[in-house]
Parts: sequence; C-alpha cells; structure tokens
Amino acid sequence: MRTDYFEKSYVVSPFLAGSLGRMDLPNLLEVIQDVATAHANQLNIFSEAHFWVLSRQQLSVKKWPAQNEEIFARTWLTSNSGAAALRNIQVFLDGQEIASSSTLWIALDRTTKRPVRVPFTELLTQNDDVTIAEPLKLALREKLEPCALFSVNNRDIDLNLHVNNVNYSRWVMDSIPSERYLASRVTRYEINFILEMKTGDSIEIFRSPAAEEMRFQGHRKADGKLAFIADLKLGL
Repeated sequence: MRTDYFEKSYVVSPFLAGSLGRMDLPNLLEVIQDVATAHANQLNIFSEAHFWVLSRQQLSVKKWPAQNEEIFARTWLTSNSGAAALRNIQVFLDGQEIASSSTLWIALDRTTKRPVRVPFTELLTQNDDVTIAEPLKLALREKLEPCALFSVNNRDIDLNLHVNNVNYSRWVMDSIPSERYLASRVTRYEINFILEMKTGDSIEIFRSPAAEEMRFQGHRKADGKLAFIADLKLGL
C-alpha cells in the first residue's frame, strides 16, 4: 500500500461563502468532489469504458470556514473491491481538521450502465492514524411529510448526463424552513443515491418534522420511485 495523500488548497471566495458569509453544505461538497476528481485524474483511474458514480457519502463538520479563509483538502483511496472504491477526505483550517468525509464510489460500464470491476489495489493508501466512519445503507422511513417539489434543469446535469451529487444537497437545504436554515449549521450529513435523475424529471421531497436531526427522502414524481435518502443533523 501507498502512504501518500493528495492535497489541494482552496480560498473561501464570496462564491463559496454564499449569503451566510461562510461555506455552506453544497459548496463544501463541491470542494470534496473537486479534490476527489483531481486525485483520480492524477492516478489515471478514469476510462472511456467506464465512469464513476457516488453511491453513498457521510460528512461530519466541526467548523465552517468563513469567507476569505484558506482551507486545504486531503484525500486518499482506502479500499477497492469489485466495482466499488472507498475514498476518505479531510478538510483543514489553520492546521486543524474541521471536516471529514467518507465516500463510496461505483464504476459503471458506459454502455450497459452495469457495475464493472476496476481493480487498483496498488493505488490504495494506508492511514492507521485516521478513522473516518464509512457511509452506511440508510433504511427507508414511512410517514414523512411532503415539503418541496423540484424540477431537474440543464444546470443540474453533469458530464454523465444525470443530476450531479452536489445538487441533491441543494434540494435538501432548500427543503429546510428558512428560519431554521439561517439559525443553524450542518454538523452531519449522510446520503444514499438510489435512482438516476435526468433533465425533465421532477423530484418530490418528503421530510421528517423540523428538528436537530431530520430525514429527507426524494421520490421521482412521475412514478414515485425512491431517488435518494438523506439524514441531516444541525447545530447552532
């Protein structure tokens, strides 16, 4: 196994800070996706024959960086089995870890859209000093209340011609009552991606009552099929 990491720095620009004057959940997830993509490019694990999709993700946040602060993200691959790969990410501010994430990726054949085995165990990094909980399979909950309806637009689509994983977090955050959104900060976020969403689809969001911990489930409006499950924990 390797012992090295991939690191990349980011300045929290006004674009990344947004209206709250600090980074928010979608923008932090964009940083995580960007550093993961940059590392994958460096390792040359992309291919014309297959592409990678995010299946599960968990994120824990201790502190949110403010506008103009500089952070750096560190990432490494921890496991590779069959079509699956597990990637960990840490985010640092002033030398202190402020966030950590574990992401489960699945390789799909570009033609069949079926999982395809992509072995690269020689690219894994061993890090016995850091423990980051793996993202779990979330169980479906019943009796959630409908709270929002969104349409999939062109800007939501990525190079794989489906909704980018970050946009699911935008739907989640836009489904929170505004007073709760402005008064709280995300401390934990976990999501399972279940169904591919494409341009022209509509997604209906169901939510548990507004509280410190909330469950969100998105269903494709046309047929009611489950598209994602997400858990969100808020703190002051």
